[in-house]
Amino acid sequence: MIRFSYIVFAYCLFSSTATAADCVEINHSFSSGANWQICANVSSEHGLSLTDLHYFAPGDASRQVLQALHPAQIIMMHHGKSQVDMLLGESSQHKPVAVNSKTCDGTLHNLSDGQTLCSIVRPLPLLAKYGTRRALQGEAIDVFAVSEHESLIWRSNVRFTEDGRIMPSVSLSGLRPNSNNSADGSATLQTSWRMVFALNGHGTDDRVEQFDFPLNRNAGNRRAMTVKPIETESFASVARDDFRGWRVLDETGAGYYLDPQNSGYQMVSSTLNWAKFDLAVTAFNPCEQLASDNQTNDCGGNLDSYLSGETLQGKTPVLWYSQSRIYRPRTEDNPVISSLHTSFELLPFEWTASSPFEALD
Repeated sequence: MIRFSYIVFAYCLFSSTATAADCVEINHSFSSGANWQICANVSSEHGLSLTDLHYFAPGDASRQVLQALHPAQIIMMHHGKSQVDMLLGESSQHKPVAVNSKTCDGTLHNLSDGQTLCSIVRPLPLLAKYGTRRALQGEAIDVFAVSEHESLIWRSNVRFTEDGRIMPSVSLSGLRPNSNNSADGSATLQTSWRMVFALNGHGTDDRVEQFDFPLNRNAGNRRAMTVKPIETESFASVARDDFRGWRVLDETGAGYYLDPQNSGYQMVSSTLNWAKFDLAVTAFNPCEQLASDNQTNDCGGNLDSYLSGETLQGKTPVLWYSQSRIYRPRTEDNPVISSLHTSFELLPFEWTASSPFEALD
């Protein structure tokens, strides 16, 4: 039996003072026994803001994965112009948009300050397949909120699958800013997410590692895996030829892997140094909420000022992951923007000793 319930709390862990004062607990159990427990909020800073995320694999214990997960910045950089629109932050006109029963084909959650968010249970095409046995179909739960900045509107969505995957995404559409009856110039959209890890309930023992698989032509075109620990605050870029990725793991070796191979594009900016990197790793600081245009005087205004070379030893790691897409307008679409979409996956590994979904002979 699928169980779905929610409880309104008086506060959210690790939320900013500028966010909404409450959150809603989404506690969903799948028919396999897997369970996700999430505290969801709609923030005036980020839009969708999730905290205190726990995953329970069948036959295992419930374990915390993340302290916080939310969009950290959304940027539209117009090509050939100096204009850079930041859709989140102090200089933006960002505001959450109410979700109603017409736009939420699932469970509508109302927060006490009037904000709303939606959760939907969806089938997955494949959960597991073992040899010649019949494939197992799984499910996922989507949690999303809608926001707008001037004429632009976007949906921030996080999908939680039955087998423990986490899939954040942003879908942007709306009207082109200052649009006339001809196609405006192209632009680059960049979305960034902030992920505060806390595997097994605390993050001070978590480690961050970078994986590379460089091609060795002198050894039969083999790819030997190399693992490099990230021990201080630093930036990193995607290296597709090396199939580069990053993982966060706890003292037991269990953790989550970030595979960036669908990045595709890179932001190029003469004023935003941090935006040209795909990943930033920092030590946890509660006032560092946005990748740029941060809304607090207690710390720096963007990732360039957050990264000071501080050690990650004994500190909770925070991953800031960015993706870019190119917007190329078409006259026939005027004045509407063709929908732009970014997404990535956090993949669990070593979470259980064997498959929790079907016993193997």
